[in-house]
Amino acid sequence: MRRFLIIVAVLLGLWVLLVLLRASRSAPSPDGGIGQQEPEPLVEDDAPPAVVAEEEAGEVTERIDIIQHVTPDVVAATPGSRDAGEDAQSEVLRLRAEIEARVERRTLFTMAEERHVPYFRLFFMTKPELLDAVMEAERVPPPDVLPSPETVERVRAVAEEAFRRNGEIAAEEASQPQAG
Repeated sequence: MRRFLIIVAVLLGLWVLLVLLRASRSAPSPDGGIGQQEPEPLVEDDAPPAVVAEEEAGEVTERIDIIQHVTPDVVAATPGSRDAGEDAQSEVLRLRAEIEARVERRTLFTMAEERHVPYFRLFFMTKPELLDAVMEAERVPPPDVLPSPETVERVRAVAEEAFRRNGEIAAEEASQPQAG
């Protein structure tokens, strides 16, 4: 009997809550209507607000159009610089592919660990994902972005470090006696 009373009380409470929610949706709005109030339409006027306010006050003012010269921040690339960017991008892609092919996962794991990639990500990453994490930690943009000369240098440095460490690990494993 006690359970029945608790269940009835809970269901009654939920019913009251549902009724209140429905009532709040259909409550009269401040303007006297029922339902949601429609937003006021935006009045588009090419005159600045100060000019409109003065015109509404009855004063006739002279409008002066201000011409703003916009200088673009990005200069259009010349055909020669575009080719150089594509050459740099192909070099970065080649270096990434070479790292993936020649370097072991263990080396990339160590490099990512030193660059403070979180452990919960490291343990489940594949070799390409580890390489992407190392590149991201080195602030290298994704491979589909045209790289700057500084980016190419960073990728070369990461590749050199990866090849050197991979050689060190291979030499260390070769020098350890085989357990038997």
